[in-house]
Amino acid sequence: MTVYVKNTVEGGLTTQVIMKNAAGDKVEGASFSNSYKGTPKTVTKPTQIPKTGDETNLNLWFAALAVSGVFILGLGIMKKKQASKN
Repeated sequence: MTVYVKNTVEGGLTTQVIMKNAAGDKVEGASFSNSYKGTPKTVTKPTQIPKTGDETNLNLWFAALAVSGVFILGLGIMKKKQASKN
């Protein structure tokens, strides 16, 4: 099997596939089959989650995020009120 990739006039790509049989003659089509010989392996899930060494308390980070969001929202409201007074 020979595969050619060529540029088109429009700037894209086109492919040309040439198939030959054992005698070297061109053939029009091809078929492929895939098979697996062997015993399938079973996948087992781990019974324990491995420790990564990261003991960070995520609740603290989410609380800091919420406080920051409320602070930024409050600043935006105050700025809008000041702009409407002027």
